[in-house]
Amino acid sequence: VNAYSLLGSQYQNNTSYTDFRQLFQTLIDLEVQDKTIIDTKNDEVHMEVNVEITMRNETYEEVQKSRQYVLVVGYENDQLKILKLQQAK
Repeated sequence: VNAYSLLGSQYQNNTSYTDFRQLFQTLIDLEVQDKTIIDTKNDEVHMEVNVEITMRNETYEEVQKSRQYVLVVGYENDQLKILKLQQAK
């Protein structure tokens, strides 16, 4: 529940807790490789984050994947939240 509570209300409205939780059930490890601030405006930080993910596949084998995410962090109701999170293409 803690990770889900860090998401902004718009993100929570579009993603149920159950769906959010399922994204991480096979996750073993997540390591941030690199992060870059793209822009700062209106008390928001827009950034790219490159991560190395270790997860279990359907046959329970460990698999490593590299992913890049774009996220926006900012204040909502005086609390710091992840306002937007999407996998970069």
